[in-house]
Amino acid sequence: MKILDAGHRYKLDNLKSKGEQILDFYKDPEINGEGRAGCSCQEVLRVLIDRVYFLDSQKPCRENEEIIQHLRIAILLFETRALRNKIEHGDEGVENYTISPDGHWSHEI
Repeated sequence: MKILDAGHRYKLDNLKSKGEQILDFYKDPEINGEGRAGCSCQEVLRVLIDRVYFLDSQKPCRENEEIIQHLRIAILLFETRALRNKIEHGDEGVENYTISPDGHWSHEI
């Protein structure tokens, strides 16, 4: 892995072959001056979860379940941080979020 633009662009080495892949994360022009299209950390974590499910379907092992659990927790932590930031910056308030039939916030927060 090589950092091309800290926090925003990375060059990843291919496994068992020559070449590389570029991974771009979103760069907010209001915060960083120049913007860039890209994905979020949560999106990369979703890809990793899918990849581990695929790997487990080929060769199951007990560590895969724990890896998936930790990747899911990482997504929750990112989303908790985002929600807290919204509230601190004057979002409408958690009391107005959509509630699921189970009494908790819905997936459409």
